Amino acid sequence: MVGKYSLALAITAPIFMFTGLQLRTVQIADVGNKFDFNTYFCLRIWSSLLGILITLGILLLCNYTWEVRVTIFLIGVAKALESLSDILWGLQQKSEQMDSIAKSMFLRGVLSVVGFISAIYISGTVATGALALSFSAGLVLFFYDIPKTEAIDKEAMRTKLNEQFRKKHQDKAIIKLIRIAIPLGVVLALISLNGNIPRYFVEYYLGEGSLGVFSALVYFMIPGNLIMNSMGQTMSTQMAKMVYEKNIAMYRHHLKKIIAVGGMISVVALFFSVIWGREILLIFYSGEFTQQARILIWVMGISFFIYVSAGLGYGMTAAGYFKSQIPLFIGVTIVTILCNYILVPAMGIFGAVLSLFISGFTQFLGSVWILRNIIWMRR
Repeated sequence: MVGKYSLALAITAPIFMFTGLQLRTVQIADVGNKFDFNTYFCLRIWSSLLGILITLGILLLCNYTWEVRVTIFLIGVAKALESLSDILWGLQQKSEQMDSIAKSMFLRGVLSVVGFISAIYISGTVATGALALSFSAGLVLFFYDIPKTEAIDKEAMRTKLNEQFRKKHQDKAIIKLIRIAIPLGVVLALISLNGNIPRYFVEYYLGEGSLGVFSALVYFMIPGNLIMNSMGQTMSTQMAKMVYEKNIAMYRHHLKKIIAVGGMISVVALFFSVIWGREILLIFYSGEFTQQARILIWVMGISFFIYVSAGLGYGMTAAGYFKSQIPLFIGVTIVTILCNYILVPAMGIFGAVLSLFISGFTQFLGSVWILRNIIWMRR
């Protein structure tokens, strides 16, 4: 069941990362307000529908069981609903109301966990758990995120969407926004794809059971990723303003903060995995996972490059350099595919983890090189 759920996430995540076009980041970096909120919201609705259609197309082409197909589709619906909440968070973040975003994430987290566990406990299938996730995302969107956003900008939220779609200038604005945001969508899709490529190879060569084990180990990086993403999203607005005002000294100071936090998190995680790795696996999972304690140490060591690269990524995006990231992540994707193609059949799960290390190190070096050039050019 863990393998089926991980496969559903691995398939849908890159799709919705691409169709989402990282609009929230563009929205926050739009200090001069070149586009109004309705332009962002209308584009996000269209892109979310496109994501669902692409997911359905993949399901028609792939030969999965009915349970896996339904799970993948429902996870796609959940991600589409979450993407709508995300663009509403962008408006809240520009108004510096981070507490509303935190409460929304908390509500969705609690509802998702309770609903997911209850559905699987009652039905015994992961598909019903995916349905609970979709239902939770919808509840938070319609009964919390939309009312909260309306309280910030009543005019934007009360304008009928069908009227917005009919406006010719709105169509032109959406096309212009797509041109600006599509490089970020490609970058984010490649980042997501890089993280999920090992899952594709593990599922293909080793099966769903091994995929469940691999995904369970890699999920220990998620808490650190959440901290890095929260910090990056919070500081992105300030960093974008600093670049806009050409205050590069303060921009570098904020960037160093993000990198330092990422490094500290990875060091602490590595320490705990070395000292209490087997105990941690036993507490969170079961006895059979304790055999993977050595691999857990590798995963936590790799997290250094993942977390620091995430911080560097926020720095590049805040500086408005979108297109320069595409060659970097295309190169990282090629490296990831080659490593997994060679290492997974030969070394199993450890080969997939080793490929994460190589691709993470490659991304780290490339990000440092690009960011150094950005800082030099902005002096």
